[in-house]
Amino acid sequence: MPKVSIVLPTYNAGKFLRETMETILAQTYEDFEFLIFDSASTDDTLEIIKSFDDTRITLTELPFVCEAAIKRNLGFSQAQGDYIMMMDADDVNVPERLEKQVAFLDEHPDVHVLGSQYITFEDGKEDILVPVPANDGVIKAHFLRATGSGIHSPTVLMRRDFLLKHSIFFRVVRAGEGQMFWNDWMKAGARFANIQEPLVRYRRHEASHVYSRREAFQEAQTEIREELLTLFFPHLTRAEARKLAQMMEKGREHEISELACGVVFAEKVAEFRVAQYGADMNMLVQILAGAHQRAKEKMRRVLGQASSQS
Repeated sequence: MPKVSIVLPTYNAGKFLRETMETILAQTYEDFEFLIFDSASTDDTLEIIKSFDDTRITLTELPFVCEAAIKRNLGFSQAQGDYIMMMDADDVNVPERLEKQVAFLDEHPDVHVLGSQYITFEDGKEDILVPVPANDGVIKAHFLRATGSGIHSPTVLMRRDFLLKHSIFFRVVRAGEGQMFWNDWMKAGARFANIQEPLVRYRRHEASHVYSRREAFQEAQTEIREELLTLFFPHLTRAEARKLAQMMEKGREHEISELACGVVFAEKVAEFRVAQYGADMNMLVQILAGAHQRAKEKMRRVLGQASSQS
């Protein structure tokens, strides 16, 4: 059996797919199977995949278009490796990615999900190194940002036995499935870590799902944060967690009443001594403090405007 199973969903991915596959097949660590699931692509995606003569590749052609989450779940069900690596069809791996991540997980049996730093790149723009926290508790606290700043899915190598034992699969939702997936790992007792060097180059372009589903992602963030707040702080009611999550929203106008409620509940959380699931309490308070300060400033502006008009 292979040590690693690499799962790659594709759909009309021809523009960048060849480079992505080349960086997978050129890994210095070679003991892997490469499972590709295509959902009725109409461009040259299948032609590109079939042009590679490598026995580690297994292509499954689905006769219908479906979400990447469904294809990833199929890959998890078919994977045979001890570890599973997730990959997008437009990103690039450094040659030593698997070698370094396999060695880390072999040496740290208490870690279930391992990511890394990564570099974002886009035509016409400078490369940007994206730092990520190394420590399990800080990673979990960063989940509350709901922006992928805790663990970045395309950088992950994870334990298959833990996934199967706890039946953890992607939820098929409009947006936010990546963070929901890691929430489910956390609820099952998983520990996280990030290697402190960039092992993936993450491509930004207008056709990526990050751009095409931007509005849906923003809407999903409130639901994700609400769930996390009730997990981290079980003393909060669902209604209190909802108000806190709404206070953290950006890009929309808030009613002053919901800002006021959010401020009160943020101050309530700051009085707690610990958070559940091993999340770092200091980091959680720091994240909430930023939203708390923005809400108070907005309330002062609104009240000031109302006073000047009276």
